[in-house]
Amino acid sequence: MGRNYCQRFLKKQTLPLLDRVRCRAAAPQGEPNMNAANDSDGDRFSSWWFPWNWSAKFWMAVLTVIVIAIPFTIRAVMIFSIPSIPEPPQVAALLAEEISDEENAFTEYKKATDLRMKIVERYRTQLIVEPTNFDLVFQEGWKSADESLKSWLIDHQDVMTIWAAGTSKERAIYRASKETDISTSLPVAQELRTIIRLARLESMRCLADGNSEEAWNWCRRMYRCGGHTTQRSFLVSLLIGMAIHAMSAQGIQEWSEHATVNAEQLKRALRDIQRDSGLY
Repeated sequence: MGRNYCQRFLKKQTLPLLDRVRCRAAAPQGEPNMNAANDSDGDRFSSWWFPWNWSAKFWMAVLTVIVIAIPFTIRAVMIFSIPSIPEPPQVAALLAEEISDEENAFTEYKKATDLRMKIVERYRTQLIVEPTNFDLVFQEGWKSADESLKSWLIDHQDVMTIWAAGTSKERAIYRASKETDISTSLPVAQELRTIIRLARLESMRCLADGNSEEAWNWCRRMYRCGGHTTQRSFLVSLLIGMAIHAMSAQGIQEWSEHATVNAEQLKRALRDIQRDSGLY
């Protein structure tokens, strides 16, 4: 039975080949054999799909297309893999939120910065240069403060009084979120960083005078101002708030390490910071 099966298989495979040979042999000399042409065309097109039959130039073209398509493919996969996230229900209410001037800490902050701009303009008129040795004083202490810096601090007493009144408030909105974008100018928030430097100098002056209680009040005001700057704000305001937070943290650390500060003051300061952290 196995022998008969082998014979039938060989016959089935060889008969088509013999028929093709007979057709080519029977064709007159010089007359094209249409079957042979069709066979060669069929062989040529069927073999084109096999990669091992591709030329080197074609391989280079294929690889170039694959390399170019890889980043676009990865990006498309990543984008389509992001789940659909519905908009939070409180966005509209947050964007439309407004507070009165009596509640808004930036009411005082704007008054303080406007008054400071008048001082700056007066300095320019009188050809007085503002001191720039803040970092030196922050590093070496109040003993390195020169007379020009102390005079500059005295000239800003009214500015600091108005600013301190604003830090006592619990709420703050500088610009409504619906009215701001990355190109929005924030002159008041930007100027607050200079006022924070003044507040830290006031804290250092109080410590040098032995008044650790008033020094802590200035540190706390700095910390609260940073929280006000980050409330209901966008990217630029958040960055300014982070800078204010960093400067206030340095002032708080300096205050906590001072020899005149006792354990009871440290405990009270910790409670104040925990309470004020809700502003951020």
